[in-house]
Amino acid sequence: LSTIVDIRNGYQFRGKVQPGDLASGARARRPPGVVPVIQIKDIDADRRLQTDDLVLVKVDGDQEKYEARQGDVLFLARGHRLFATAITEPISGAIATGYFYIFRPKMKTILPRYLAWYINQPPFQTVLRTFMKGTQQPLVSRKDIEDLEVQIPPLSVQEAIVELDDLEVVEQRLLAALQEK
Repeated sequence: LSTIVDIRNGYQFRGKVQPGDLASGARARRPPGVVPVIQIKDIDADRRLQTDDLVLVKVDGDQEKYEARQGDVLFLARGHRLFATAITEPISGAIATGYFYIFRPKMKTILPRYLAWYINQPPFQTVLRTFMKGTQQPLVSRKDIEDLEVQIPPLSVQEAIVELDDLEVVEQRLLAALQEK
């Protein structure tokens, strides 16, 4: 994994993320040092990032190394649900919380959405779970995931997989709506 992506840590907040008196929204006009924060709650049940209501916070220090941008993959490394999501739309100056690792592809031979899909597959998840440490708030360490193998098919195959994954999400939503009716 570490040969195909740069792995960064999310920003470690001291305590709970507090928005203060700032408005929410990734596209709002912001004073210097105020950034949108990507939290677990911003990822929906389909493991898609929802950026409309990102909380804005004042961050001291260099937030650039914690920045998450379009084309990155966020990997939730803490908790009992390990998953990845690709950032598919532009978000200006957003940072991810310390629950995430930020994977930034080093090469154009892997699609971020394919990488997120691959990480979310049961065989990869089974391997990840062997590295979980702790009981209340389990963690997969950066060192443990750096050497994990990722199969990279040709881009055309990756694109087909991503399209099928999108169709599966649509199918699940339609089935849920049908059951509700």
